[in-house]
Amino acid sequence: MGNVTVSGYANPGNTGAVWLRGAHSTLSGSTVASNHGIGVQSNGQATAVLDSFVRRNGQAGISASGGKNTVVRGTEVGKNGWAGFRPATFTGGIAASNKATVKVSASRILDNRGAGTRGVRAKKGAKVSVVSSTVRGNR
Repeated sequence: MGNVTVSGYANPGNTGAVWLRGAHSTLSGSTVASNHGIGVQSNGQATAVLDSFVRRNGQAGISASGGKNTVVRGTEVGKNGWAGFRPATFTGGIAASNKATVKVSASRILDNRGAGTRGVRAKKGAKVSVVSSTVRGNR
């Protein structure tokens, strides 16, 4: 899916305004902003968020649960986690759980709340690697 804008969607907590659930699902050149719950939820294998803006979503900007080899490249993940609910799980810039693996590169993780200074949360055996990216202003 590419070149779409999903904005102002009142999705329930712990659900994504955009859901990448099939293997090799990709979101590219898109904006996912100002949504109530999670911006982009990835549950599929080898999914990707490419060259997109994921901003001002109430929970995490991007969440990955269970899926292996999620790629986030050339994407701005900023000012997410403003709603303050479920702060111990899916909040902040990027949240991964249930043995998900996420590789972040050439991206910006900026000014997110609820996942510490890296803006990234990994729980329940998940792994998130961040390389060649700007990370600042997270708390």
